[in-house]
Formats: sequence, C-alpha cells, structure tokens
Amino acid sequence: MPNGFPRTPSRVELRVLEKIFSEEEAWLASQLTHEIEPAEVIAARVGISPAEAGERLKAMARRGLVWFDRQTNKMAFRLAPFVVGIFEAQLERLDHEFAHLATSHLLAAR
Repeated sequence: MPNGFPRTPSRVELRVLEKIFSEEEAWLASQLTHEIEPAEVIAARVGISPAEAGERLKAMARRGLVWFDRQTNKMAFRLAPFVVGIFEAQLERLDHEFAHLATSHLLAAR
C-alpha cells in the first residue's frame, strides 16, 4: 500500500485483503506505485495490453481500490491508501466479518 499496510502476528491483514481484492486485482494492485501513472505505462510494466490494463484499472477504481485522474485526455491511476481510501470505499460491501477483520487489523497495527 502507498502508505504502508503493516503485517501483524495474526496475519489478519491477509484476510482483509482477500475480502477486498480478487487474486488478479491483488496482482495488478501490487504493481502500482504511489505515483499516478497512465494505464499505458502500467501496462508496459506488467506485460498486458493498454486496453486490458485500462479496463481492469477502471473497474478497480469504481470499487475504490485505485485512485484515478485524467491527464492529457488519458486515464492515470495509482494505488489508493487503505485509510482514507479503500476502507471507506467498501461501505456498500461492508458486512460484519469485514468490519471485524479491518478493525482488528487497524488495532493490531498500532
């Protein structure tokens, strides 16, 4: 994560991430940086087409997993921080298990 996502002895952070990201999304997100980059740059780095990268990243942006901006008529993306960012964007998908896991992680990481 751009602002860090500490490991905990219980490894609850992995369960939090599994609730939010598919394996494919987690892989792509792990290739992003805190710097905003055009989809074409990300695609070249990860070895997929710019169109595929753009579609995947836009879908992730709709769910609050990445942040985006338009730069010179192109979409550019960066990984969103967990707080304030990904966690708050999960409101529509929030259930008891996710709330418990996320707060456990946040408390354990202090």
